[in-house]
Amino acid sequence: YDARSRSSGSGVLLLTSNTVKSDDKISKFFTYKEALFLPKWNRMAEDKDGVTAEVLSNLTILFSKMDEIRKHFNKSVIVHISFRSKEYNALVGGAKKSAHMDGMACDFHVKGLDCGEVRKQIVDNKLLETLNMRMEDNHGSDWVHLDLKTVLKGGNRFFKV
Repeated sequence: YDARSRSSGSGVLLLTSNTVKSDDKISKFFTYKEALFLPKWNRMAEDKDGVTAEVLSNLTILFSKMDEIRKHFNKSVIVHISFRSKEYNALVGGAKKSAHMDGMACDFHVKGLDCGEVRKQIVDNKLLETLNMRMEDNHGSDWVHLDLKTVLKGGNRFFKV
């Protein structure tokens, strides 16, 4: 489909060929709302926020991989944020080249598990390599950050900002 989006103002993301409601699935376990919701603005991201066909494609790939994380833990995965517009990213103090702005990152926690344990299991079970993802080393935080950015040759999949 042509993924240029428009908002109807009612929690519905309008794609030129499809109408997608916020609770429609982007993947087996996740919804478009989880992929596109901007909590501080209390709304879903729209085309004016930079939601493009490429961003939606990246989000689809990202959430197919998040499905694998959900399957591994066999527990609910609670998304804090995924896509961020440039303005939203600046508002929350995100990195200038944040993968969130390209629809390539997800911050989340696994219900009932400490985030340190989640990060440890992801590393110990080689999920970063299996899923070709990176994870921020944000020890002590109440979220886990996974992204699809390319790991540079000799680079570490478990990185510090």
